[in-house]
Amino acid sequence: MGRFLCLISLALAALVLATGAGAATVTNGDFETGDFTGWTTWNAEGGFGDWFVYTGTISPVSGSTISAPPQGTWAATTDQDGAGTHILYQDVALEPGQTHMLSFTLYYLNQAGVFFSPDTLDYSGEANQQYRIDIMDPAAPVDSVDPADVFATVFRTMPGDPTSKPYTPLTFDLTPFAGQTVRLRFAEVDNQFFFEASVDDVHIVSVAPPPPPPPPPPPPPPPPPPPPPPPPPPPPPPPPTRCRVPRVLGLRLGAAKTKIRRAHCSVGNVRRVRSRRSLRGRVVSQNPRPGTIKRRNFPVKLAVGRR
Repeated sequence: MGRFLCLISLALAALVLATGAGAATVTNGDFETGDFTGWTTWNAEGGFGDWFVYTGTISPVSGSTISAPPQGTWAATTDQDGAGTHILYQDVALEPGQTHMLSFTLYYLNQAGVFFSPDTLDYSGEANQQYRIDIMDPAAPVDSVDPADVFATVFRTMPGDPTSKPYTPLTFDLTPFAGQTVRLRFAEVDNQFFFEASVDDVHIVSVAPPPPPPPPPPPPPPPPPPPPPPPPPPPPPPPPTRCRVPRVLGLRLGAAKTKIRRAHCSVGNVRRVRSRRSLRGRVVSQNPRPGTIKRRNFPVKLAVGRR
């Protein structure tokens, strides 16, 4: 059961993606509510008849035998017992950036045996027996046929047309009106004899455009520059600093230590030895001898005079 529900969810998601989240919707386009929910009917003043939602094969007013609804249980038709003008319409918003295809099934029975199709929906003047379907400006008068108000005529009966029509699926591309709200108008005029103009299964299929192709891949990067030439070899290190033992005989001990360290030697063992008065506190001997070269920090031993 869980797998079955998952498959249904995936199918519904695919349908939403295919038709677009903002698809145009005809409310109750199949009339299966049994009434005109979502639709509006209009009848010219003083006329007879109306649009009806019907089932079966008998027309609602004149009792004429007509075709059964082509799908489902219910469809819409006009019927009358006198002359009149009858309009069924619905305003539909068409999402911008999508394609919109209107579809419906049309059929009729004109018992007058002839069509008259003047450029008016007025039943009270000249001979007028016609059925027309228009895409209109919703702000225009509902019975207008002014070209400024009628965006497109999807279907219209003309003199010489067959006086009965079986189920006929029709489609019309509404894409040029994407981004607008349009009025779907089904208009029937009769002042000759009974006229059952019928329609069913009105719907719009909206499809979002495919996503743009991905951008082309970037060009390959240029080849890396050649490596720089190797640096020249470093100069040879200077010779190691050595201890050149300085002459410190006769110097006081502090001066002798400073001189020894400046020569990169270190002060080694310092011992005190008896000496004459003039050499007391002074270096009386050193080891190694002055001028000797030794490793750096080599200790120089000193003997300092004392009493």
